[in-house]
Amino acid sequence: MKNLSASVFIVIILLLGVNQNYSQEATVVLSSPEIDSLVNDADAVILSEDISYEVLSQNKAEYKVRRKILIKNEKGEEYCDLTLIQNSFQSIYEMDAVITDLEGNVLKELDSDNIWEAELSPGFTLYSGSLYKAFKLTYHTYPYIIDYNYTQEFSTLFGWPKWLPQDEIPVLSSTYKVITDIPLKFNYYCIGMDIEPRVEKNTFDTVYTWYIKNLPKRTIEDFMPPENKMQKAIYFAADNFKLDNYPGSSKSWTDFADFYHKLAQDRYNLPEKAKDEINELVKGSSGNLEKIERLYRYLQEKNRYVSIDLGIGS
Repeated sequence: MKNLSASVFIVIILLLGVNQNYSQEATVVLSSPEIDSLVNDADAVILSEDISYEVLSQNKAEYKVRRKILIKNEKGEEYCDLTLIQNSFQSIYEMDAVITDLEGNVLKELDSDNIWEAELSPGFTLYSGSLYKAFKLTYHTYPYIIDYNYTQEFSTLFGWPKWLPQDEIPVLSSTYKVITDIPLKFNYYCIGMDIEPRVEKNTFDTVYTWYIKNLPKRTIEDFMPPENKMQKAIYFAADNFKLDNYPGSSKSWTDFADFYHKLAQDRYNLPEKAKDEINELVKGSSGNLEKIERLYRYLQEKNRYVSIDLGIGS
């Protein structure tokens, strides 16, 4: 097996597209102590992550992800799998992966036999209408690189995928792009980092690009603050969206509350027959506490709750 430090150095050279006549300056940068300290003690390293979210219309977007991960030993194989969710608002229509050696020679490719699908329902849900697609692709000789990509289509701008560039293994580079050829207003909120996007406009598109490099692995310890206080992230929200043909806005909490109010309108009104039944049930009670006890006991004995999550109802 080749010396791993040298191998990592070669991988980074290939990753950045530098040919064999790379400059002395590039050599110094790529073999810097900062990178060595990130990769030496790691079982796997995310060499690059490229994400794009292309807004095609007010209720349609295409989400693409490509990751290259260096697997250094057997412990690193837990990063050779991928699980994606498919439901009425997001579909998967591309999932590819390939394993190469450090010189870029193909060792193994993902085929349909390596991908499995199943219905996805938590234990408390009878049926959700969601599916997951997953694969795990490994090789018997280390180190190697797994290079995978996938594409998802979203039928709404609600639930815009966030950017989580930091992982439980080091990340040498991560890029998130928002691409749009329509007038689009959106907000983003940074956690744990303060990064402004580079904005490029051309004849057809406007492209917003966020980039970060050389991230150490995320530390996980008992009794840490909540993840949303520690995890480096950027959250996105479109000013206006449609969810299952219901228009909504996230310009303010008031606008968003109005969206929910319209969805729930009249859904909390009991029919007259149910009101009469409740009034009869609490008749003669000594106070509110006894009313609550009677209603609780009645609901516990007479009702069974079943969760069926379909479409916007979920």
